[in-house]
Amino acid sequence: MAKKNSLAARKKQHAADLAKEKRETEKAEIKRQRRIQKRKVEEEKVNKIVYDEVEDEGNKRGRKKVRREVMEE
Repeated sequence: MAKKNSLAARKKQHAADLAKEKRETEKAEIKRQRRIQKRKVEEEKVNKIVYDEVEDEGNKRGRKKVRREVMEE
């Protein structure tokens, strides 16, 4: 009788361990996807920086490049 109970307990514990491992794996996957998405957003920001030519008010003899970020609409 004790053997039957211990077998059932082991099966139950094994199922609980599998469920816990699955939850942890899902959490890790979600975190990984967030990091990838964040990295993509940062790369897009870097790629969207454009250079505008505006007159240099200081000396008026040339044009000066000014860096600005383009806001997404």
